[in-house]
Amino acid sequence: MREEREQQRYTFFINPVSGHGSWYRTVRIIRSFCKRNRCVPEFYFTGDDEKIQMILDEKEKEGVKVVFAVGGDGTVNQLARMLVGKEMILGIIPRGSGNGLAGHLRIPRQPRKALEMIKNAKVQEIDYAHINGIPFFTTAGIGFDAEVTRQFNQRSRRGLIGYLETILKVVQKYKPDVYSIEYDGKHKVVNAFLLTFANASEYGNGAYIAPEADTSDGLIDVCLLKPFPPTAVPGLVVRLFTKRFTKSKYVETIRARNLTVWKAKPGSLHFDGEGDSHNGKINVTSIPRKLKVMTRE
Repeated sequence: MREEREQQRYTFFINPVSGHGSWYRTVRIIRSFCKRNRCVPEFYFTGDDEKIQMILDEKEKEGVKVVFAVGGDGTVNQLARMLVGKEMILGIIPRGSGNGLAGHLRIPRQPRKALEMIKNAKVQEIDYAHINGIPFFTTAGIGFDAEVTRQFNQRSRRGLIGYLETILKVVQKYKPDVYSIEYDGKHKVVNAFLLTFANASEYGNGAYIAPEADTSDGLIDVCLLKPFPPTAVPGLVVRLFTKRFTKSKYVETIRARNLTVWKAKPGSLHFDGEGDSHNGKINVTSIPRKLKVMTRE
């Protein structure tokens, strides 16, 4: 009985429809890891917010210190927003089609390697942000990337290939818009293809929209992609996947704690891989160091 009390308890929230492959294969990998490393796993499926909040409250009372999101950025978002300001630590086992926050935090994308990282992990307090009151932890945005997210989420084919196919489809018809931006006492009007609000550096799938973004600086990196000729598309895509996107002459970056964006008409927005809409006014606010996350040492 003494040995059992000394074992670490981990709670895993699994999104069964996230990513590729079977969720029960991931469960077998977790069980095998815990058996070898003397920890006790508990498993729950993700579901509605009320159900997850009840489980988290129960686990907090039981003294569980670490809970894991087993899924993609949407799964991470659902769990993380309930852990903001708490002592409980979020662990991430990537199993999504993007895994942007995991990529930024250098968490291995393979579940087996992500679990092995636990043994030498550190705990980091990171920022998060709101877009029109919706929490996000990786990226949010309006314009072209919001439309890509909307169409990508309607596809049956996910992953990197599906993402690239969606980009190439949307880019042929999408037109830039005029945006009025107020940030930290400054104002500018821009004609832009997209505005991405980055708390972390990566969209997901290794696409680094804001390579210099820092999840603990209290700032949002705002990436503005200006109008560009069709011949520039291949080069922009290459830059996106080689951490050189912000070096393009078509890209401008500003950093802000708070900003408000106005657009002439309503449109789509995205946050952590999920889609939504806006009425023409977009408020973005950074909230510093409110989430404890398990990261690579």
